[in-house]
Amino acid sequence: MNGELTWYEPRPDTLYSLEVITDLTGASRRSILIYCRQGFIQPILLPPFGVMAFDERAIRTIREIERLRAEFDINLAGIRIIYSLLDEIRRLHRELAGL
Repeated sequence: MNGELTWYEPRPDTLYSLEVITDLTGASRRSILIYCRQGFIQPILLPPFGVMAFDERAIRTIREIERLRAEFDINLAGIRIIYSLLDEIRRLHRELAGL
């Protein structure tokens, strides 16, 4: 082993509990709940008690947010702007592809 850590790659067909994604992402439970409240990720509520679960996309988004916050000291308002710009770029790419 070369001493490097490797990321666990989430499976697209698996749901993960809040406790598990805190381990997989390194984000705190509080941060993850804030990301939910701010609309960055959407938990899946499992019946009958509405237990929160998260998919592969949520894990990738949390990791991305945590990286932006750690490496560039960007707050959530800045991350929201970045995501908005990325969405606009994707929309423009689709529009250009349709020409």
